[in-house]
Amino acid sequence: MSSALQILTTRNFNGLSFDCYHEDGQDVGDFWATSEQIGQLLGYKRPANAITKIHKQNKARLDKFSTNAVMAQVEGNRTVTRDVTVYNFKGLLEICRYSQQPKANAVIDFLWQISDELRQREIQASAQVCMDLQQKATELREQAVRMYALLALEIALISQRS
Repeated sequence: MSSALQILTTRNFNGLSFDCYHEDGQDVGDFWATSEQIGQLLGYKRPANAITKIHKQNKARLDKFSTNAVMAQVEGNRTVTRDVTVYNFKGLLEICRYSQQPKANAVIDFLWQISDELRQREIQASAQVCMDLQQKATELREQAVRMYALLALEIALISQRS
């Protein structure tokens, strides 16, 4: 992981808070989440341990969709930094598939909904940037036409004096 993860959005799933993390320069639809969080959504009593077990059983598949990140966590009344395993969007979907938990399909739908909303938001932001650039291009074009007209007028005046 080349840069620190930052919270992109926080959503609720059946009363559980779910943080989506983002790495600078990364497609916003490809968010990250911790093993603890996905384990909670799936309903495990010991979420991080359950996800670690799934990961070990499917290491060849899940290694490419996960990494470790140093993240701040609240433990009791203090904040500490811990090395935690995080999974990207594909990894989160794969964990759900391997989990065989009753909530797995609902969690998959929830993850897809987040991804779709984030991508739509990115598309809208890109469209706004395009519209702003088109407006600026129009303004520059109009300014160039005015400058050309003034230059032509100045040349005509100089020609008349000669």
